[in-house]
Amino acid sequence: MNTSNLSYSVWAIFKNEDKLFLNKLQRNLNKKFNGPKFPLHLTISSGFKIDQKDIFYKMKLIQKESERFFIETNNFAYKNSFFQSIFLKIKINNKLTQQKKIIDKYLRPKKKIYFPHISLFYGILSIYKKKKIIKDFKKYKKRLFIKEINLVENDEKNFKWKIIKRYKI
Repeated sequence: MNTSNLSYSVWAIFKNEDKLFLNKLQRNLNKKFNGPKFPLHLTISSGFKIDQKDIFYKMKLIQKESERFFIETNNFAYKNSFFQSIFLKIKINNKLTQQKKIIDKYLRPKKKIYFPHISLFYGILSIYKKKKIIKDFKKYKKRLFIKEINLVENDEKNFKWKIIKRYKI
């Protein structure tokens, strides 16, 4: 793997009961439209290029300051973007904002804009097709419980995401 493609991100992971419906939806979309497979997650922060030993130390500090929290979904949506093709919108709340600030304080990402969402499909589809897919979904407004954060190695050029370490919060 070419190391210039690699970066790290921190993902929020929900409890299994909250993932069942979304995993099924994701599998169906990937099967029907041939998208890359990836674990269901909410990216809290990303784009870190940092020494692995240093990031493990900083993640331990982040874990100590972190608390479990809820996020609220706000229905399905789409964008004209490969990595935000079809997703579940997330309402920004104080706990999510606080968790992002803790992570960013230690890892200092270059990316400043934050658009919280849970991707269900990565890929290129027409806007017409995306609108039709979203229209067929039922409304989905639900609270999801965040139980852990994961340190992830990203190789988006080759569509590979590797969970390096899980941190219970």
